[in-house]
Amino acid sequence: MPSILIIVEGEGDIEAAPLLCRRLMGELYGAYDWSFVTHRRGSIANLRANNCAHFKRFLQAGYKEGMPILWMLDNDENDCARSLVGDFYAHVNSIGVQQPLAFCLWAREYETMFLYDPEFTATKLGIQELSIQGSPENRRGAKELLSKQMPRGQGYKERVNQPALTAGISLEKLKENYRSFQHFERALVWLTQRTRPELYPLRA
Repeated sequence: MPSILIIVEGEGDIEAAPLLCRRLMGELYGAYDWSFVTHRRGSIANLRANNCAHFKRFLQAGYKEGMPILWMLDNDENDCARSLVGDFYAHVNSIGVQQPLAFCLWAREYETMFLYDPEFTATKLGIQELSIQGSPENRRGAKELLSKQMPRGQGYKERVNQPALTAGISLEKLKENYRSFQHFERALVWLTQRTRPELYPLRA
């Protein structure tokens, strides 16, 4: 069975990220034979500290898995994704490209995607009507927004709610409306088609 290593940031990502990958490959491409291994390695800020010392160490650990790598990160500050990934690629090249490698930067955070399917998200979290001001990808704090609108005494829990929402959110709505998901789809499909070490091309 072919495999891909997903390197993620948060606790909820450990279960949610491979579930999202399996759903995309199965539901949109009819490919159910892929398996996904997960490493949790922290945020962009953590990876960039000390001249990307942590990033380089985690990358070398990832190489040892012997499979293509998809690195998922929350772009909390909504910085230029091309510039951020370009900086990481410079360090990758200094070590050497040993596996196919792509990055997926979620605009603001992973949970932003749930705001693109407000009816499902509201139903799943017991919210009467999910109120969202402006474009979801331009606002910070998706988790906090969801927590505030959940019933009294409840709050958003990454390890419980993130996988549960990932399991049922409309992929078609994400594919149509959410640019970060569109990039994620292209990057994941690209990785499934690689047979030699290379970096996912940066786009303008």
